[in-house]
Amino acid sequence: MKQGLTKYEGEEILKIIKTMYAEGENESIPEQFLVLIYEIGDLAKCIANMIWYPKDTPLYKAEAKKAIADIITQLRITCEYLGISFEEMDELGFLALKEKAEDYRKRGLKKEK
Repeated sequence: MKQGLTKYEGEEILKIIKTMYAEGENESIPEQFLVLIYEIGDLAKCIANMIWYPKDTPLYKAEAKKAIADIITQLRITCEYLGISFEEMDELGFLALKEKAEDYRKRGLKKEK
């Protein structure tokens, strides 16, 4: 499995996106953001169906995996449009999670069962 996305591959993603539109037309960041929201909706449906139809969980879990992959790809596209590193954002997100977890522990926000 590859580690991260190189600049060339990031540019390759945008090249692929451009082939999806009529000549002279380009996707805007707001349009791309709507695609991201659409993909998040797909994941939400999968999770809801796993709760509502637990016997079909393996089916919806497989669909959820595809939805997550699509979301990751859309986030990579967003980063390319904005000129920021997806890998850096991934790392910053992990560090933010660690900080939030520490803050929650200090403030006593850990949920008890």
